[in-house]
Amino acid sequence: MTTLTLQPDATDGIDTYVYEASANANFGTGVTLSLIGYAALRQRVLIKFDLSSIPAGATIDSATLTLYGQGSGADNTPLAVHRILAASGSWTEAGATWNFQDGVARWAGDAASDGGTDAGCTQSGTDFSATTMASGNFDNAAGVGTDYVLDVTEFALMVTANYGLLVRNTTGVASATQPASSDNATAAQRPKLVVEYTATASAPREVRTYAEGSLRWAEASGTGGWT
Repeated sequence: MTTLTLQPDATDGIDTYVYEASANANFGTGVTLSLIGYAALRQRVLIKFDLSSIPAGATIDSATLTLYGQGSGADNTPLAVHRILAASGSWTEAGATWNFQDGVARWAGDAASDGGTDAGCTQSGTDFSATTMASGNFDNAAGVGTDYVLDVTEFALMVTANYGLLVRNTTGVASATQPASSDNATAAQRPKLVVEYTATASAPREVRTYAEGSLRWAEASGTGGWT
């Protein structure tokens, strides 16, 4: 089993949030993320980790997202984590707003393409998977991490087609919960993902040697092709 730990900095990290009350604003460079569940003030967090080092066909044994409190905003707020679906998968850190995924494309769930109440990556089954990957109350104390143990079946689907994670506040509370972002000055408090996986074993190879005059070559069956 292999353990992969990802906790990217401002250069490599991809995370932001969208805000219903500031529908055209982008927050991709902020040092904190922000989550509100109150109608007309909703905020949704978007995070994407680079999962390209996980081999194709690997078995996901476990995956845990950790978010770190900053000591400001609402404490003990229930959050839920989902994988973002392909239809809303073009979002970017620098372009995502309540109205748009990337500054150009509308969110898939925005039926009228007008930045209404169904924008902002809010629509279950359209913008994000209806299956909850993890849920739990967030500890907002400064420097304290809250672990969200992700459903391995959903996570494996995300490894195959990685469009990132949506984190949402599941209550109607109007005050914000604010975990650190990848732009945070404290490296140990940036969003972290720890994945344990088992790579698929290579098929055994049978080697046959052929000769013709002074030339000899070998053909390997199974993974690896020719040697």
